[in-house]
Amino acid sequence: MGLALPRREAVRRIAIDGDDILDRAADEHRSAAFAYLAWPLALAERVAPRAEASLWYRFHLRQAFWFGIAWGAAAFAALAWPLVFALVVGAVGPVLWIYSFASALDLALFAIWLVLVIRYSRRARNGDLFEIGPLRRLTGSGTKTP
Repeated sequence: MGLALPRREAVRRIAIDGDDILDRAADEHRSAAFAYLAWPLALAERVAPRAEASLWYRFHLRQAFWFGIAWGAAAFAALAWPLVFALVVGAVGPVLWIYSFASALDLALFAIWLVLVIRYSRRARNGDLFEIGPLRRLTGSGTKTP
């Protein structure tokens, strides 16, 4: 057998054309889409923001943050009200009925949340600028939704 060929490494070059801007936009779209899926990512960006981030990106992170907070509060309320009812009533029969009803309600809320998260994440991934109606006041925006 012969000797192995010498190993060559290519030097990474900086692009002079606008590819870096397109890469940054694609990265922002991807990050905004993930922020709707997991709102703590939006919180991390609020704590340590990027200096070169676009206004579109900042808006979506702010909106994803408040969307996650609002749904987190709704999930907490949906999980807590049966416990409060059980402490007040105390009888076993009604408590079992309430917990079965609350479980069905929790599954319905989870399904609604999942549909909304996938829809908003997909729209952010495509680069759309949209507003979530009930969060307009919290995000401080003035865009119109189609």
